[in-house]
Amino acid sequence: PQEVRYQEKIEKMNRSRARVQPLHWQQEGEQMVFYFPKDMKVVTGSILFYRPDNEKQDRRTAIQVSDQNLQQLSLRDFRKGRYRVEVDWQAGENSYFDSAELILQ
Repeated sequence: PQEVRYQEKIEKMNRSRARVQPLHWQQEGEQMVFYFPKDMKVVTGSILFYRPDNEKQDRRTAIQVSDQNLQQLSLRDFRKGRYRVEVDWQAGENSYFDSAELILQ
């Protein structure tokens, strides 16, 4: 049911906020770099770039981190504008959820 999924998402968000070393990301030139906590060895999940005004421009990609626990995504094919970035990820037995608004210029 909808209520269960919503509660699970809240629990994932709370686990993310409680981390001493949280996930963070930043735009570096034509790439978005996601920095996953270095203490987590196996990270899986997905990254969604949600475009509120045009769902055809939504982009979802599987998480595939490097040896340094980061992931780089090219922004070349993205249109300028507002996106909501949603990272639904797992490490070990725990699941996490992070999100933020982003404006690509």
